[in-house]
Amino acid sequence: MTRTQMILALAIAAAIIIRSELAFSNVAVEVKPVTTAISLVPGFSGFGGGVEVGVSDHWSAFAEVQYVNLRLTDDQINELQADDETADPLPSRAFSTMGSLGTRYYGKPSDDSWYAGLKLLSGVESARWNFAEERLEDSQTKSGFGVDVGYRWLWDSGLLLRLGAGFIGMTTQTREIVATDQPGSRYGEAKAAVLDLAPSDSGAFRTTLDFGLGYVF
Repeated sequence: MTRTQMILALAIAAAIIIRSELAFSNVAVEVKPVTTAISLVPGFSGFGGGVEVGVSDHWSAFAEVQYVNLRLTDDQINELQADDETADPLPSRAFSTMGSLGTRYYGKPSDDSWYAGLKLLSGVESARWNFAEERLEDSQTKSGFGVDVGYRWLWDSGLLLRLGAGFIGMTTQTREIVATDQPGSRYGEAKAAVLDLAPSDSGAFRTTLDFGLGYVF
């Protein structure tokens, strides 16, 4: 079983337990197709999904997780370095996991409906950078909040499709960039190049897509 299949199975199991043990009338499991489809790209794997429960006539609470993993082979790194005339740092591997907790309001909870949502986010990112002979380990923790608005289609079979847009604001809480071994003569240059290519988040806002496919139990 792949990591994606395991996460999806756990989400479905959680939805069934929540519905039966806590007696919530509406429990939904969703997959985020855009994040999950990144696994089709060589060197990448990813998954996005969540669980949503109805807590009142119009309000629901949800939890979501998204992760993306990049791991390049030595041949891919050598090929990219050969083509990189600017000598930018290259990530030989990178990993990002972001979780969110939030609430949504539906105009018509049991039918096709517009919705608006608010969420808090927290996550970690790590990367191993190659720059000339330097090898750097980059670790970050992040937090933020987001707002989404959109429309959810809900069929009698229980299938649902969600399509919306919004924005998130993220801030880097901690960040550490260190040499994997002993720092070389170009360590300072390498660290500056990493920060220039991938600067820390400092409260900047960016737009997001809220696209999900799922099922209501």
